[in-house]
Amino acid sequence: MIKVLGLFLVVLVGLFFVIDFVARSEKTVNVQEVTFEIRGVESAQGRDNVISLGERLEEEGVISSRYVFYYYMLRHGLASSFLAGDYVVAPKTPYSMLGIQFAEGDVEIVEREEVRITFAEGLRIDQMVPVVEDAGFSGEKFMEIADNPPQSLYDQFSFLPEGLSLEGYLYPETYDFFVTADEIDIVTRMLEEFDKQINDDVRAQAIKDDRTLHEVITMASIVEGEVYKSSERPTVAGIFWKRLEIGMPLGSDETIDYINRLSKVKHTLEDIAVESPYNTYKNAGLPPGPVNSPSLDAIMATINAEETEFLFFLNNAIEGSPDEGKTVFSKTYEEHLLNKAKNGL
Repeated sequence: MIKVLGLFLVVLVGLFFVIDFVARSEKTVNVQEVTFEIRGVESAQGRDNVISLGERLEEEGVISSRYVFYYYMLRHGLASSFLAGDYVVAPKTPYSMLGIQFAEGDVEIVEREEVRITFAEGLRIDQMVPVVEDAGFSGEKFMEIADNPPQSLYDQFSFLPEGLSLEGYLYPETYDFFVTADEIDIVTRMLEEFDKQINDDVRAQAIKDDRTLHEVITMASIVEGEVYKSSERPTVAGIFWKRLEIGMPLGSDETIDYINRLSKVKHTLEDIAVESPYNTYKNAGLPPGPVNSPSLDAIMATINAEETEFLFFLNNAIEGSPDEGKTVFSKTYEEHLLNKAKNGL
């Protein structure tokens, strides 16, 4: 068995060198140093990223054979450790050394202007558009990608529910991008950050009560928009989960804002009469998906919701009041109505 395996490896290696020989005879490799950029997307783990990188290296004349590049990177375990950046590559650099150079980040710094973008917690995709535009990118393209994601994003990020937009999964954070980046780079970076922050441990906690990650992110987006104080969020999350369990509509104003693209403290009867599966006044259960991009704080509050006797809550809306913005909780609907009158709602 060992002899057979050894023979197989010898044949395999020989095959790659034959491929490389043929490729070198057919392709022109640069004879001068070249600057080559490894994009942030290509620095992520995964076979597809290695393939993408190999194709570009071959196309730009850095290497003669993408196939031998794949072999070296996978064979030496370098495929998941590339560092994004601009590399100055010497002509005819051996594949093994090229992999080490990319893995160790042995780059020559190329002066390049960067732009910083801050996406606040709780923003909807449409509210992110002007932020993207202020940074000099196309809000229209960003919106198009976020609303109708290409299949490649669903393939790359398994946590994304197919058939829906990226609402809720574009992680709110401050990012630095090269001005040469494009809108797909921005979206991908935000999804990578979601994947990093909502890690395996968080996901395991999210599904502990027979809930899906999508359900938790959807509920967290509602909690994010409904209450701002971190200390009050577990209580509010508990109220919403309780309403869900007893078949009571969630009655979330945040979902009305999502439908109408509003940001209001008080909603009219006309506002909440809108027909939409996202209308949690008219429909019981969770809406089809998130209504904004929740923070990790809101997500953890939703996962670790507190069970209380409360079933209703409201935010004090009296301007100038010492309790302005404070969340007031009620056990019964009658008590809730009294609290609304007392708190300017």
